[in-house]
Parts: sequence; structure tokens; C-alpha cells
Amino acid sequence: VSGGEEGLRAWELSAGTSRESRPFGEGAVTLATHPQGRLLAAGTMTGTVRLLDAASGQVLQELAGVAGSVRALAFSPDGALLAAGGDDDILLWAMPTGAMVGRLQGHSGKVWSLAFSPTGHRLASGGADKTLRLWDVARRQQVLQRNRGGTVRALVFTPSGEQLVSAGMKQPLQLWAAEELRPLQELEEHPVGVLALDLSRDGAFLASSGLDLTVKVWSLPSGELLGRLRGHQGVVTALTFSPGMTSLAWAGADRTIRRVLLENLARPSPAGKDLSEISRRYGLSWDARHGLLHR
Repeated sequence: VSGGEEGLRAWELSAGTSRESRPFGEGAVTLATHPQGRLLAAGTMTGTVRLLDAASGQVLQELAGVAGSVRALAFSPDGALLAAGGDDDILLWAMPTGAMVGRLQGHSGKVWSLAFSPTGHRLASGGADKTLRLWDVARRQQVLQRNRGGTVRALVFTPSGEQLVSAGMKQPLQLWAAEELRPLQELEEHPVGVLALDLSRDGAFLASSGLDLTVKVWSLPSGELLGRLRGHQGVVTALTFSPGMTSLAWAGADRTIRRVLLENLARPSPAGKDLSEISRRYGLSWDARHGLLHR
């Protein structure tokens, strides 16, 4: 399912192809999927969060109270909580009742990114106030804060919960020791305006995208850049690995969604006949000098 200001759409994916299926719910700018896959949360421009049945698109419940448009949503790993960010505050609702159970206050600008740790004990948030914050979920209290020099647009925890990756405007792609928010490694030499991040389920691969119209795939924990995917005519605003780690999909401001199979992109073979065949299959080219695949 994809979401934009014009609404939601469900897509049928099979055999490496994508086929548009049907309209799926009303306008939304932000989506989150419940860990069990049966429920979707859709944030709107008007501060409403809609809970939808993932199979039918039927609206099950509306959760109000977010000030400003909803630009960040996240379910806790056990599915018991939904967090939503608006102008300044982060709201917490219990699932599936929809009862509001908390309000996290501290940001002084719009909240653009949210990520629960794998245990659900911590929530990371980033916003237009140029800060990255870590919260104790049970106590509803801020634990740590770091200034980033620009809007924090994307956050993701590694599966172990030991590291956190942050990205955004006017700042490098940064790997942190999560509990102390201690910087470990910068993956980019220069700030590039990253708008979206996602990690493969095994934590081995990180994908990033943003203002440079490019999707980049990184190896963790080394931080090695494995490849770049190009082709969009607008900024790349969202991306995700498939649950089975067979593909990577991304969407851009040019109103297109693209998908590539990962069987050989994330782990490119040595240059030679096999790589040439793989490159032709996926519309890629091999940069021997830098050891990268390009689209």
C-alpha cells in the first residue's frame, strides 16, 4: 500500500512486477503497518490518524488530537502502542482500543520521524527543531537529546537495538550507540538531505534516499556503500525493504514507485560475465573504478 496527498492505493506484487490494484482509503501523507500486518495507520494533513483494515481498506477508527499534519507514525514492536507526531508533541494510543495513553512534550517544532526500539522500551524522535530525542516509553519521559544542525527526517533502529541511524537536512547520515546517543560513524562525507531510511530485517543492509534523487544501499556495520539506484525525476521521499528481503521499493515526488530485486544488488558479484548478465537484467551498470552498481 502506498500513500500520498491524493489518497492511498493498494498494489499487487508478483514475479518481480507491480500492478496497480485499486484506490484504498482517503487522503494520507504517512503510513505505518501493524507488526501483525492486519492493520494500517494513516496520518492525514488535518491531524487525524485513521486505522484501516489492511486487506479491505475499511476505516475502523479515527484518532484525533494531533496538532498540525501527521508526518510521523510508528507502531511499537508488540503492536500495543501507536505513536504519532505533529506540531511539537508526540501522542501515544493503546491498540486496538485507540485510547490515548500519553503525550510526549519537548520538541519545539514539527515531529518528522519516529522509531521504536526492538524491545519497545525506547522511542526515538526527530523534528524541525533540529534535535534527535530518545524517550522512555513506560515513564513517558525524555532520556537524551542531541542537536543535529538541521531537521531530522528519518530514524531507524538496528534489529539488536544497540544502534540507531539518523538522517535529515544539513547533516550526515549518522550511526549512534542507541542507549547513550553516542556518535559511532558518519556514513556520508557531506550532508545530502536524506528524507527516508530503512533497514533489512537482518540489519545487514541500510537504504537511504532523498534530495539527490538517488537511493543508496549500505552494508552494516561496516558502513560500506554498496550501490546507487537512479531514475527518478523528483526527490525520493519513501522506501522500504520487502519483509522477505527479496526487493527494495521506493517512491518519489515524480509520482512514481520503483522496485528492484535484491538477490544480486546488495551483494554484487565480482566483475565479469555473471555480473554483466545481472546488470542487463536489472538495467544496472558496473562502475569498476569505485566498485559500485549504478542504475
